[in-house]
Amino acid sequence: NRSVQSNQDECSTVTNEEHVAATNTNHISEEDIAAQKRKAKAAAKRKKAKERKKEQKAQEREQIKREKERKATEAQKAASAVKCHACGQGILDCGFDKFGHIFCSTKCARTAVKT
Repeated sequence: NRSVQSNQDECSTVTNEEHVAATNTNHISEEDIAAQKRKAKAAAKRKKAKERKKEQKAQEREQIKREKERKATEAQKAASAVKCHACGQGILDCGFDKFGHIFCSTKCARTAVKT
């Protein structure tokens, strides 16, 4: 009878120790979970910032490309032999003839008619 009681005491002691260990493990794992959440949040924040920076670089490259194209077009207009009668800018395409003069746009043609 005593051996049974002794065995039950040992089992209950082990169970209590396991319970304490499990409680500590749960407590640690909650801290670990919180740390993992913080790490995940920081990683997501870094990833989002990296994507924003990448998008900004792409926009800057696109803007530089448009600016180069605009400057190239202006240089071609300046080098053109055919000039608009109203504004004096070069005409890259054929333009159009009105009243015996060549114009680059309808706006230029209207302003030339008024003067």
